[in-house]
Amino acid sequence: MRPSIALALALAGTSLAIPVHAQSPNVDEARSRAMREVTCLERVQREVTTQVQLLREAHEQLSAPYEDVRNDAARAVEAIEQRLDELAEAMRACLPRASRLEAREVVREPSGSAAAVAVPNPATEVVEQDVQLSGYLTVRVGERVDGYGRLPASAVQSMIRGAAGRIAQCYGDFVEREALETGTIILAWTVDASGRIQRVTIEQQQIGDVAFARCVERAASTMRGTRPSGGDVRYAYTLRFGP
Repeated sequence: MRPSIALALALAGTSLAIPVHAQSPNVDEARSRAMREVTCLERVQREVTTQVQLLREAHEQLSAPYEDVRNDAARAVEAIEQRLDELAEAMRACLPRASRLEAREVVREPSGSAAAVAVPNPATEVVEQDVQLSGYLTVRVGERVDGYGRLPASAVQSMIRGAAGRIAQCYGDFVEREALETGTIILAWTVDASGRIQRVTIEQQQIGDVAFARCVERAASTMRGTRPSGGDVRYAYTLRFGP
Protein backbone atom coordinates (compact mmCIF):
# COMPACT_ATOMS: atom_id res chain seq x y z
CA MET A 1 0.00 0.00 0.00
CA ARG A 2 1.34 3.44 -0.93
CA PRO A 3 2.23 5.45 2.20
CA SER A 4 0.68 8.90 2.57
CA ILE A 5 2.78 12.06 2.45
CA ALA A 6 1.90 12.75 6.08
CA LEU A 7 3.19 9.30 7.09
CA ALA A 8 6.39 9.81 5.10
CA LEU A 9 7.01 13.10 6.89
CA ALA A 10 6.35 11.49 10.25
CA LEU A 11 8.81 8.67 9.50
CA ALA A 12 11.41 11.26 8.50
CA GLY A 13 11.04 12.93 11.88
CA THR A 14 9.51 16.09 10.44
CA SER A 15 6.70 17.71 12.42
CA LEU A 16 4.37 19.61 10.10
CA ALA A 17 0.73 20.52 10.17
CA ILE A 18 -0.85 19.34 6.92
CA PRO A 19 -3.48 21.94 5.97
CA VAL A 20 -6.99 20.79 5.14
CA HIS A 21 -8.30 22.73 2.14
CA ALA A 22 -11.96 23.48 1.72
CA GLN A 23 -11.39 23.32 -2.04
CA SER A 24 -9.22 21.02 -4.09
CA PRO A 25 -5.65 22.32 -4.47
CA ASN A 26 -4.37 23.54 -7.81
CA VAL A 27 -2.31 20.54 -8.96
CA ASP A 28 -0.72 22.28 -11.95
CA GLU A 29 0.36 25.22 -9.83
CA ALA A 30 1.76 22.88 -7.16
CA ARG A 31 3.70 20.94 -9.81
CA SER A 32 5.24 24.10 -11.23
CA ARG A 33 6.04 25.45 -7.77
CA ALA A 34 7.59 22.17 -6.65
CA MET A 35 9.87 22.08 -9.69
CA ARG A 36 11.13 25.60 -8.99
CA GLU A 37 11.72 24.71 -5.35
CA VAL A 38 13.58 21.50 -6.22
CA THR A 39 15.90 23.39 -8.59
CA CYS A 40 16.51 26.11 -6.02
CA LEU A 41 17.05 23.71 -3.09
CA GLU A 42 19.35 21.42 -5.06
CA ARG A 43 21.58 24.38 -5.91
CA VAL A 44 21.76 25.38 -2.24
CA GLN A 45 22.38 21.77 -1.25
CA ARG A 46 25.42 21.55 -3.54
CA GLU A 47 26.90 24.63 -1.90
CA VAL A 48 26.16 23.25 1.58
CA THR A 49 27.92 19.98 0.70
CA THR A 50 31.00 21.93 -0.38
CA GLN A 51 31.04 23.98 2.82
CA VAL A 52 30.62 20.90 5.02
CA GLN A 53 33.65 19.31 3.35
CA LEU A 54 35.67 22.49 3.93
CA LEU A 55 34.54 22.53 7.56
CA ARG A 56 35.67 18.93 7.97
CA GLU A 57 39.10 19.78 6.56
CA ALA A 58 39.38 22.84 8.81
CA HIS A 59 38.47 20.69 11.82
CA GLU A 60 41.36 18.33 11.02
CA GLN A 61 43.78 21.24 10.63
CA LEU A 62 42.86 22.56 14.09
CA SER A 63 44.91 19.67 15.47
CA ALA A 64 47.98 20.45 13.35
CA PRO A 65 51.33 20.77 15.18
CA TYR A 66 51.97 24.27 13.78
CA GLU A 67 50.32 27.31 15.39
CA ASP A 68 49.98 29.28 12.15
CA VAL A 69 48.11 26.37 10.55
CA ARG A 70 45.77 26.12 13.54
CA ASN A 71 45.12 29.88 13.44
CA ASP A 72 44.32 29.77 9.72
CA ALA A 73 41.97 26.83 10.35
CA ALA A 74 40.17 28.74 13.12
CA ARG A 75 39.65 31.71 10.80
CA ALA A 76 38.40 29.34 8.11
CA VAL A 77 35.83 27.89 10.53
CA GLU A 78 34.44 31.37 11.18
CA ALA A 79 34.20 32.12 7.46
CA ILE A 80 32.51 28.77 6.76
CA GLU A 81 30.02 29.33 9.57
CA GLN A 82 29.07 32.69 8.09
CA ARG A 83 28.66 31.12 4.66
CA LEU A 84 26.45 28.35 6.05
CA ASP A 85 24.30 30.96 7.76
CA GLU A 86 23.85 32.69 4.37
CA LEU A 87 22.94 29.36 2.79
CA ALA A 88 20.30 28.79 5.47
CA GLU A 89 18.73 32.09 4.41
CA ALA A 90 18.95 31.04 0.78
CA MET A 91 17.17 27.77 1.55
CA ARG A 92 14.32 29.61 3.28
CA ALA A 93 14.11 31.97 0.30
CA CYS A 94 13.51 28.98 -2.01
CA LEU A 95 10.06 28.57 -0.51
CA PRO A 96 7.12 30.93 -1.06
CA ARG A 97 6.37 33.09 1.94
CA ALA A 98 2.95 31.47 2.44
CA SER A 99 4.61 28.06 2.89
CA ARG A 100 6.84 29.08 5.77
CA LEU A 101 5.95 28.02 9.30
CA GLU A 102 4.81 31.04 11.26
CA ALA A 103 5.45 29.19 14.52
CA ARG A 104 9.18 29.50 13.85
CA GLU A 105 9.09 33.25 13.35
CA VAL A 106 11.34 35.24 15.69
CA VAL A 107 10.00 38.68 16.53
CA ARG A 108 12.58 41.34 17.32
CA GLU A 109 11.62 44.73 18.66
CA PRO A 110 13.06 47.42 16.36
CA SER A 111 14.44 50.73 17.55
CA GLY A 112 15.19 54.12 16.05
CA SER A 113 14.30 54.45 12.39
CA ALA A 114 13.33 50.80 12.21
CA ALA A 115 10.74 51.32 14.94
CA ALA A 116 9.05 54.11 13.01
CA VAL A 117 8.82 52.02 9.87
CA ALA A 118 7.57 48.94 11.75
CA VAL A 119 4.39 50.68 12.88
CA PRO A 120 1.44 49.04 11.10
CA ASN A 121 0.17 51.29 8.36
CA PRO A 122 -2.86 50.34 6.26
CA ALA A 123 -2.08 52.95 3.60
CA THR A 124 -0.21 50.67 1.21
CA GLU A 125 0.10 52.41 -2.12
CA VAL A 126 1.10 51.17 -5.56
CA VAL A 127 3.95 53.23 -7.01
CA GLU A 128 4.12 51.51 -10.40
CA GLN A 129 3.55 48.13 -12.02
CA ASP A 130 4.28 46.15 -15.18
CA VAL A 131 7.15 48.37 -16.30
CA GLN A 132 10.19 47.02 -18.12
CA LEU A 133 13.44 48.54 -16.87
CA SER A 134 15.76 46.60 -19.19
CA GLY A 135 15.69 43.60 -21.49
CA TYR A 136 15.71 41.12 -18.61
CA LEU A 137 14.40 43.23 -15.71
CA THR A 138 10.73 44.12 -15.19
CA VAL A 139 8.87 45.74 -12.31
CA ARG A 140 5.87 43.56 -11.56
CA VAL A 141 4.70 45.94 -8.85
CA GLY A 142 6.32 48.60 -6.69
CA GLU A 143 4.58 49.57 -3.45
CA ARG A 144 4.83 51.79 -0.43
CA VAL A 145 4.39 49.22 2.35
CA ASP A 146 5.12 50.85 5.70
CA GLY A 147 6.01 53.99 7.61
CA TYR A 148 4.58 57.46 7.96
CA GLY A 149 6.68 59.13 5.31
CA ARG A 150 5.58 60.18 1.84
CA LEU A 151 7.44 60.55 -1.43
CA PRO A 152 6.15 61.37 -4.91
CA ALA A 153 5.91 58.27 -7.10
CA SER A 154 8.38 59.87 -9.50
CA ALA A 155 11.01 60.10 -6.75
CA VAL A 156 10.68 56.39 -5.90
CA GLN A 157 10.79 55.46 -9.58
CA SER A 158 13.99 57.47 -9.97
CA MET A 159 15.56 55.54 -7.09
CA ILE A 160 15.00 52.10 -8.59
CA ARG A 161 16.00 53.26 -12.07
CA GLY A 162 19.22 54.68 -10.68
CA ALA A 163 20.23 51.16 -9.61
CA ALA A 164 18.50 49.22 -12.41
CA GLY A 165 21.66 48.86 -14.49
CA ARG A 166 23.62 47.35 -11.59
CA ILE A 167 20.71 45.08 -10.63
CA ALA A 168 20.40 43.85 -14.21
CA GLN A 169 24.14 43.15 -14.25
CA CYS A 170 23.70 40.91 -11.19
CA TYR A 171 21.32 38.78 -13.23
CA GLY A 172 23.71 38.76 -16.19
CA ASP A 173 26.53 37.53 -13.94
CA PHE A 174 24.24 34.87 -12.49
CA VAL A 175 23.28 33.57 -15.95
CA GLU A 176 26.94 33.34 -16.95
CA ARG A 177 27.74 31.50 -13.71
CA GLU A 178 24.75 29.16 -13.63
CA ALA A 179 22.09 28.99 -16.36
CA LEU A 180 19.24 31.00 -17.86
CA GLU A 181 16.62 30.95 -15.11
CA THR A 182 13.63 33.22 -14.74
CA GLY A 183 12.02 34.24 -11.50
CA THR A 184 11.02 37.08 -9.22
CA ILE A 185 12.41 38.67 -6.09
CA ILE A 186 10.89 41.12 -3.64
CA LEU A 187 13.38 43.90 -2.95
CA ALA A 188 12.58 46.16 0.01
CA TRP A 189 14.26 49.25 1.39
CA THR A 190 13.63 52.09 3.81
CA VAL A 191 14.14 55.78 3.16
CA ASP A 192 14.76 57.43 6.52
CA ALA A 193 13.69 60.91 7.50
CA SER A 194 16.93 62.42 6.19
CA GLY A 195 16.62 60.72 2.80
CA ARG A 196 19.21 57.99 3.36
CA ILE A 197 18.63 54.45 2.06
CA GLN A 198 18.49 51.94 4.92
CA ARG A 199 17.66 48.25 5.51
CA VAL A 200 17.96 47.01 1.94
CA THR A 201 16.76 43.40 2.00
CA ILE A 202 15.55 40.61 -0.25
CA GLU A 203 12.22 39.63 1.29
CA GLN A 204 11.54 36.71 -1.03
CA GLN A 205 13.19 35.18 -4.08
CA GLN A 206 12.56 32.44 -6.60
CA ILE A 207 16.14 32.44 -7.86
CA GLY A 208 17.84 30.74 -4.94
CA ASP A 209 21.42 31.85 -5.53
CA VAL A 210 23.09 33.52 -2.55
CA ALA A 211 25.63 35.46 -4.62
CA PHE A 212 22.86 36.80 -6.86
CA ALA A 213 20.79 37.95 -3.87
CA ARG A 214 23.77 39.65 -2.22
CA CYS A 215 24.65 41.34 -5.52
CA VAL A 216 21.11 42.74 -5.85
CA GLU A 217 21.19 44.02 -2.28
CA ARG A 218 24.53 45.76 -2.87
CA ALA A 219 23.29 47.24 -6.14
CA ALA A 220 20.11 48.55 -4.51
CA SER A 221 22.15 50.06 -1.68
CA THR A 222 23.62 52.50 -4.22
CA MET A 223 20.22 54.14 -4.75
CA ARG A 224 20.11 57.85 -4.02
CA GLY A 225 17.27 58.71 -1.67
CA THR A 226 15.12 61.80 -1.35
CA ARG A 227 14.02 63.23 1.98
CA PRO A 228 10.39 62.13 2.56
CA SER A 229 7.78 64.26 4.28
CA GLY A 230 6.41 62.86 7.52
CA GLY A 231 9.22 60.50 8.52
CA ASP A 232 10.60 57.14 7.45
CA VAL A 233 8.95 55.15 4.67
CA ARG A 234 9.51 51.63 3.33
CA TYR A 235 9.05 50.37 -0.21
CA ALA A 236 8.90 46.88 -1.71
CA TYR A 237 9.40 46.12 -5.38
CA THR A 238 8.60 42.77 -6.97
CA LEU A 239 11.12 42.42 -9.77
CA ARG A 240 11.03 39.79 -12.48
CA PHE A 241 14.26 38.57 -14.09
CA GLY A 242 14.45 36.81 -17.41
CA PRO A 243 13.31 37.17 -21.02
